Amino acid sequence: MSATGKEPSLRALVDEVVALLDTDEVVAQLDAEEDDEPRRSVRPVPAYGRLHETAAVLDWFDPQTIQPTSGAGDSESIDELLAHCTQTVDGDGGRHWTLTPEIRVAVLRQLRERGRVQSALAASQGQPDGSRGALHAYLEGSPEALEVQSLPQLASSFEACEWLRTAGFEGLPERDALQRRIDWLTLLEPFEHLAGTSFGGRTEELRRLRSYAEVLAPAAEENPEPPSGEPVVSRHQKPPLLIYGPGGVGKSTLLARFILEHARALERDRFPFAYLDFDRPDVDASEPLTLLIEAVRQLAIEYPHARERCQRIREKWTESLISAQPPPTELREKATLSLTVQARSAAVYDFAKLIESLGANDRPVLFVLDTFEEVQWRSEEDVAGVWTMLEQLQPAVNRLRVCIAGRGQLPGRTTEELPLTGLDEEAAVRYLLDRGVPDLVVARRIARQVGGSPMSLKLAAELVRQEGLTGGQLDIATREFLYIRVDDGVIQRQLYRRILGRIRNPDVKKIAHPGLVLRRLTPELILEALAVPCSLTISSLDEARALFEELKREVSLVTVASDGALEHRPDLRLLMLRLLEAEEPDRAQAIRELAVRHYKQRPPQPRERAEEIYLRLALGENTAAIDQRWIRGVERPLATVLQEFSGARRAYLASKLGIEVDEETRRLASLEDWERLTERKARELLVQEQPDEVLDLLAAREDRTPASPLVVLQATALAQLGR
Repeated sequence: MSATGKEPSLRALVDEVVALLDTDEVVAQLDAEEDDEPRRSVRPVPAYGRLHETAAVLDWFDPQTIQPTSGAGDSESIDELLAHCTQTVDGDGGRHWTLTPEIRVAVLRQLRERGRVQSALAASQGQPDGSRGALHAYLEGSPEALEVQSLPQLASSFEACEWLRTAGFEGLPERDALQRRIDWLTLLEPFEHLAGTSFGGRTEELRRLRSYAEVLAPAAEENPEPPSGEPVVSRHQKPPLLIYGPGGVGKSTLLARFILEHARALERDRFPFAYLDFDRPDVDASEPLTLLIEAVRQLAIEYPHARERCQRIREKWTESLISAQPPPTELREKATLSLTVQARSAAVYDFAKLIESLGANDRPVLFVLDTFEEVQWRSEEDVAGVWTMLEQLQPAVNRLRVCIAGRGQLPGRTTEELPLTGLDEEAAVRYLLDRGVPDLVVARRIARQVGGSPMSLKLAAELVRQEGLTGGQLDIATREFLYIRVDDGVIQRQLYRRILGRIRNPDVKKIAHPGLVLRRLTPELILEALAVPCSLTISSLDEARALFEELKREVSLVTVASDGALEHRPDLRLLMLRLLEAEEPDRAQAIRELAVRHYKQRPPQPRERAEEIYLRLALGENTAAIDQRWIRGVERPLATVLQEFSGARRAYLASKLGIEVDEETRRLASLEDWERLTERKARELLVQEQPDEVLDLLAAREDRTPASPLVVLQATALAQLGR
């Protein structure tokens, strides 16, 4: 046998075949197979042309101007290149071409192996600005440091480094380092959006927040306070700090600024924080353990070295939470309740040990609970559950500092309070400048004229953009008129009507105000529900679509929903709707009736059915008829309209949505609605082992519907009392 392990007769047979074929190619191929048998299964790597090489180092290219690399290499046609590309569209609608990822990696490998990277970089210089991004920078050896890259830049860097790593390049940032930075900026992105560059004023409120949390203002943000002004670090417990005020007053923006200060301090003087927003689906007030689960997720981002431990803790808690839940149709038994309490107590202990392991046991631990009105709105029992969790955390975590933001006070709860009204003058001026008011003097004059309400300022900025000023002021009543103070609502209605008056299209002007009766607008609704009551001069869907597009441009009045429908700005709509209903009740009723007719003929989609139910409630229809239109999925869209109703209609909707209401609303409810509302509250009280309160609740009414669920709950309460 030969050194290759082949039989001699095989070589002789090959020689005979070669003699017959007389081709050098066959000889070379067989020699290669004989020298290295495993290579017979490897396909030769195709060589890509010089246009491919230039395209490989560009994010995108213009087929009209791309130039091939110089020197050795195959030439090719532009069509051969485009066959390996896809088209992309930028934010301005421009179309570009880019190599597919698989081909890009293959060409990058070819450039590395043949030493032609510099040639490709040189050929790329003639391409348009913006086509050379992170990939180009890494190949040149001049990328920006990860610490100064924005979130979009980091996303591009991550993708570019993955291509280069796969193509065999070295000296790149570690994948984990990139991912950690992306996670960090993703965590901060909502706060940057709210208060990153356009925040102004609120100096005293920020001072109160810093004093409460016992941290100083970052030196990069403002001059450090003198030593006498430094907060005294204390280890004693503090009650939560409650920041409250009406919607749109800037609570979330203030908290966003405060959190950004903490986040920036984290990179110099590390301490933990968690932002918990009850408007998010993963934070559930009915199960306070979800607050800790989300807090630990954020801690894993803030302290990357503890990521694995944080993940294990979250998995443990999630498993406990799932195992503690009873079947949804059954009342929780006492054993299940004990297990849940035990799991929560264990979670508090785990969380305290985690804080200690982070080296942060002597640092402030900041919990920010935003949109707390969502908890108050659902039930007092949910408030109690969250409060119990906070009370358990206070002695376990040395310097826990809890900031709560909501729309009202918390009766019966011990808190420090920080009420917010309008923006102060400095903040109002900054708000106006950021929204296009031309200069500082004008912005200050408008702020003094309309006050600090964010809605008033928003409308004023829009009016200035549309028509400018009269004598340096807006042509509306001032804050003081004949010694009587003009309230924010009066100012906002004046501003709104002035904006309506600026609409040029007469048909758009006709529907802009009466259209507030509908929360959402589509071309079909304009034609079928608004055309006749608003005396429109349209008769076809195409005309309605054109009118819809015109209305879409009125950005101060409407926004575009994810499905393309127009939605009236909710704060502005509520302000003007009551006035509209008082001035033109017949028109409002006609629009609602026509809209119900429209929705009744539509397929049963939850979003549209929710609007139909809302309109039927506004018309005062019988709730039994509304029940027949109820389908699964309408609950979330309807949750935001509860504030528009009162009395029996409010009670009906709250009972269907499972939302807590006040005693007066319960009293006005029908018997069936009252039982639904009472059943939910009684079940929560039984879970908290408060049977006396259950019996008091059930005693509010003596009559019952057939097969009332309250009978079983009354028996369960009596059993808990041993009666």
